[in-house]
Amino acid sequence: MEFRTHVFSALIFRTYMRLLRWDRSGVVVTKKILFNHRSLFVFFHQFSLATEADRGRDSTVTAANLSLRESQNIRKLLGCNEEISLLKVSVDEKDYFISKTEILGSTSPIGRSTRCIKAFSPERNGLVLLKDSWRVLSPTLQPEHEIYKKLRESHVTNIPE
Repeated sequence: MEFRTHVFSALIFRTYMRLLRWDRSGVVVTKKILFNHRSLFVFFHQFSLATEADRGRDSTVTAANLSLRESQNIRKLLGCNEEISLLKVSVDEKDYFISKTEILGSTSPIGRSTRCIKAFSPERNGLVLLKDSWRVLSPTLQPEHEIYKKLRESHVTNIPE
């Protein structure tokens, strides 16, 4: 299971193709591209030079860098063995640790792809439910976790932490 902000795919027909860029809000589709057209080669060249984030990798999810003892304790709480990789998810300057085996939710490449993840919170020293979805990063949109934070500060009831 990958953590992505967007994905690319190709729609191939007999004499031409189209490139597609999927994200939470939908899909962008190119005009017809003939297989021998320069733009196709330019795309793949630029894609090969792109950063992982530009290719769609979610930079808020990284490999967990933990001591052996921390790793063993977290694995015990999450109920996973040593063969399963632990990941660190950073949200609003807080870190959570997860295993890929504890993810429930959509595997669809379209829509919000909302997933619920059993996670370890060092701040709480215990398990929490972490909601994950494809996030639109935009200066005009306020992230959901920031909205929840303001609601909690205003003492609105029944707001998840």
